[in-house]
Amino acid sequence: MKEQLPSGWVETSLGQVTWPSKLSAKPSEEAPQAYLGMDNVEASSTKILGSEISTNIRSLTRPFTPGDTLYGRLRPYLNKVCTPEFKGLASSEFIVFPPSSALANNFLKYLLNSQTFVSFANNISDGDRPRIKWNQIIDWPFQLPPLAEQRRIVDAIEEHLSRIDAAESTAQTALTKLDTLRRTILTAAFSGRLVEPFNPRRTTDSLPEDWQWSTLGDISRKPQYGWTTKSAHGTGINYLRTTDISRGDIDWRSVPVCVNYPENLDKFILHNEDIVISRAGSVGVSCMIRNPPTAVFASYLIRLQILDNVCAAYAAYFLKSSIYWTAISDTKIGIAVQNVNAKKLAAIRIPLAPLADQKKIVAAIEEHFSRIDAAEATLERCLQRCGVLRRSVLAAAFSGRLVDQDPNDEPASVLLKRIAAEQPKRRTRRKSA
Repeated sequence: MKEQLPSGWVETSLGQVTWPSKLSAKPSEEAPQAYLGMDNVEASSTKILGSEISTNIRSLTRPFTPGDTLYGRLRPYLNKVCTPEFKGLASSEFIVFPPSSALANNFLKYLLNSQTFVSFANNISDGDRPRIKWNQIIDWPFQLPPLAEQRRIVDAIEEHLSRIDAAESTAQTALTKLDTLRRTILTAAFSGRLVEPFNPRRTTDSLPEDWQWSTLGDISRKPQYGWTTKSAHGTGINYLRTTDISRGDIDWRSVPVCVNYPENLDKFILHNEDIVISRAGSVGVSCMIRNPPTAVFASYLIRLQILDNVCAAYAAYFLKSSIYWTAISDTKIGIAVQNVNAKKLAAIRIPLAPLADQKKIVAAIEEHFSRIDAAEATLERCLQRCGVLRRSVLAAAFSGRLVDQDPNDEPASVLLKRIAAEQPKRRTRRKSA
């Protein structure tokens, strides 16, 4: 049975209350404060990154002014909504909705962010061309509250979202501090300041007197490039690529398999405590292999096999330290594609503690990191909860459950009739945006 509408609400479509702007302008015809395109609107949020005029302005642009609502119609910016507080031009990747007398300020912004609309847009934008057309948007049916209630809804949404924003900001700040703490721990670890007893006596190279400088090449077998082949999903020998270690760990469930195998397969088989380092793309990102399935590694990875007189985990943690990353920045080569080769990688210096101290340092790092991991997991759950609350607030808002209905409000049906009488006859819709 169809759910009853809240008092004063009416079923309608976006095209009955708002209409996308069809104005277009060339950059030479206007002097905008800003140009909005894919390069300066975040894909992960509605944030506008800057108000500088882009140097890559396309010929087709749409002017916007404060009060307009801009909707991203093309992935990965699909369903991203922004309401600039300045005048400018938007690329054709955006649909511009001018203010409507049928909608309260910011009501459309929140409506387009609701899960109901997002799901609708995602469903009709699947396929080879993940985009939504303006005429698909204006045909979208929704429930329109009275104008006075819209204003109360917007006020309530913004009150709730401001609290959620504050919680998210606090969690993000804490995550940033935890990331800084990780780096601080690694800096202390590789300067001899993390474990007791701490010996303050230093050599001329700023290391504890029983430490020494070595190189990655000296503590490992000859660095080895991986093998080149095509990959596929299915069963077989796993084929580890740079993208599979980009986060610093490996989810073997998502790693593809080799289409072909090298004749000298054993040469490329990965072993426990091997360290693989990306030499292109995410240059310098590394991962120590832990009890892998049968797998080989791709040619854009370099493998280090640490010698027995060095703790492999010690070397692996060094590859996360600021000392290493400073060295990697100095060894990057290339212009179009940055990369690092095995020779330069082998030359990177590593502060080497005695083997017994290496193991103590690794144990101390892992103890600290386990606590940080737990704190990060808690904060990530907090952020996920904030996302759920944000969607819940919008769901309640557009189903009549966020604020009370007032019988004295002018019904939305009366509002629609007045808007229809005020609006001139619209042009015939174009077939596509």
